[in-house]
Amino acid sequence: MNRQSKLNSGFTLLEVLVAMALMVVIATSLYSSMYVAIRSKDSIEKAVVPYRYLNPAFDFLQKDLACALAPGEVLAGDFQGVDSSSAGLGGADMLMFFTSNYIPGQEEVACDIAKTEYFVEQTDGWQDPVLVRRRTTNLLSPRTPEGKSEVICRGVRSFNLQYYDGYEWQDDWDSTTQNNMLPAAVLIRMTLKKPQASLDYQNQKAEELNRLKSGQYIEPGQKTMEKIIILSCADLDALKEI
Repeated sequence: MNRQSKLNSGFTLLEVLVAMALMVVIATSLYSSMYVAIRSKDSIEKAVVPYRYLNPAFDFLQKDLACALAPGEVLAGDFQGVDSSSAGLGGADMLMFFTSNYIPGQEEVACDIAKTEYFVEQTDGWQDPVLVRRRTTNLLSPRTPEGKSEVICRGVRSFNLQYYDGYEWQDDWDSTTQNNMLPAAVLIRMTLKKPQASLDYQNQKAEELNRLKSGQYIEPGQKTMEKIIILSCADLDALKEI
């Protein structure tokens, strides 16, 4: 009889309370670990996103400048870099040169040489300034060809260029006053804009989601990136001083 009673007996109230307490402790630990992991993931994503926009822009600039043609070559004109600024921007430099980095389409009447321009402007449909590349092809056309513009980076805070002449860095470059020579190297420095400080974390994430759906640039925080690009015409002895 005593053996049957023991088989039918359940957990005591104390045992149930101890088990529930252990479950609460384990659940709290898991929640804390997951919360820290999610916040770390968000922080890493916010740190990496700017470079997803900066790196492609720098790739465009590097490929175009590496194939820059010296003035006087076939279909090549002047190389001009203008130090400029605009309201609300830390710098809005403009660059114009000729490059052999263009790949024409199958039915396009053009060669691999294109007049290439880089500049910052405020365009319709975008809240923040954008970096634009405009390329003009079919340079032998009897009529002045119209260049094709494309946005290569959005949310630009500043776009600054400097040009190395073998002795020092200059803010401007005009090949007509430099014996039709290209600079030995170009220093590119670009900064993306900061998000609005008035938005809290949750509102900022919602704003980023809305802008992502509309195809607009997501401002994850101000980031600056710079790079020196050596042109193919560079004097290697002069570049040792960089």
